[in-house]
Amino acid sequence: MMIDLAVDMVELDRLTSAVEAFCDEHDVPDKTVMQLTLVIEELFTNIVSYGYLDSPTAGTPVTLAMAALDGVIKIDLSDDGRAFNPLAAPEPDLDADLEGRQIGGLGVHFLRTMMQDLCYSRRGGRNHVGFSKGYLE
Repeated sequence: MMIDLAVDMVELDRLTSAVEAFCDEHDVPDKTVMQLTLVIEELFTNIVSYGYLDSPTAGTPVTLAMAALDGVIKIDLSDDGRAFNPLAAPEPDLDADLEGRQIGGLGVHFLRTMMQDLCYSRRGGRNHVGFSKGYLE
């Protein structure tokens, strides 16, 4: 499954629906659907919110590609925003109180803790964040 999305938060519902429909088609357990949806929504939100600060009207679609094989879902999320490797971002301070906690970082934290086979590359002027999630119990 592949879906192209405008660099706009109005696409979030369409993104979520596409992920849920794909997971339903492959009998993915609810807990895994929730984790996948959370991570993909967080990454998409970060792309829209921060990836195009220098040129907010530029950009080709954000592309989500998903494939299921042998109980594993493989995901590639790509965009042509400014280069950003989420795997190199610092871990958020989860022990800080709410007033002292820095904004952001939880999406990357969820990616690191809930997904496997994490990778990042910049190819053809596009960021590619890849990861996978097993779903057979």
